[in-house]
Amino acid sequence: MIPIIDDNLLANSDRVTLLQLTDPHLFDQPSKTLLGVNTWDSFNAVIDAALSHTFDAVVLSGDVSQDYSSQSYRACADALARLNKPTMVLPGNHDELVKLREHLVGSNVFHSEVVNIGGWGLHMLDSTTGESPGGRLGSSRTRRMLDNIQSSTQDWQMLFLHHNPVKTGSAWLDNHWLADGQEFLAELEKQPKVRGVAWGHVHQEMDLAHQHIRLMASPACCIQFLPNSQTFALDTLQPGFRLLHLYRDGSIETQVYRLPGQAFIADPDAQGY
Repeated sequence: MIPIIDDNLLANSDRVTLLQLTDPHLFDQPSKTLLGVNTWDSFNAVIDAALSHTFDAVVLSGDVSQDYSSQSYRACADALARLNKPTMVLPGNHDELVKLREHLVGSNVFHSEVVNIGGWGLHMLDSTTGESPGGRLGSSRTRRMLDNIQSSTQDWQMLFLHHNPVKTGSAWLDNHWLADGQEFLAELEKQPKVRGVAWGHVHQEMDLAHQHIRLMASPACCIQFLPNSQTFALDTLQPGFRLLHLYRDGSIETQVYRLPGQAFIADPDAQGY
């Protein structure tokens, strides 16, 4: 059964607003850091900033955990509870799916392939392989995705996944993209109801047009990767989030917000993680 967040959201408004969070990379203890950034603190700071905005639901697009620990997922659940909004979560390459389901999914947090909200079908795709940092959908997941899109009773469709289906321009990072990203987009080109695709993984902002589809990456809730870098490099931009406004006519407006100041600066000499 497909969860329905609120099928009447467009009754009194012409849009549904989603908050996209991604890549918090939490540890089992609040004192631990990732390349010099305390990820519990950065995630909670992002949550604090998001609370100043109005939105209807939340999407968390993977890499919840950095160490696969149960406590990292419980910490995420505690932070998300402060938002008090329905939340859809999907796994990233750093996640342990069994623990994610056990310790994060609950009465207001969903791990479902499709969620309907105000005339839009939201598709949560699992692009992880369990074998490498990169992703792949494969034939069976792609077929199921297309079946869900084609059978949807919603007017418009928005897709979320962890891995980037287009390359970033950073050679090191593009080794770990969605391996069948070109095939994925070729299938979506045939689906006029699909209006947007959003992902995490790349720890930077992207916003591209691909025929009738908006393609978007959101900044991470912790460290940021320097765009267009041939080797591993970190950016000094702050953690952030994306708001997505999905309209009745199928159009999408979006903004990225970042934390003010310079509270979360990663180790500039880091060579990887």
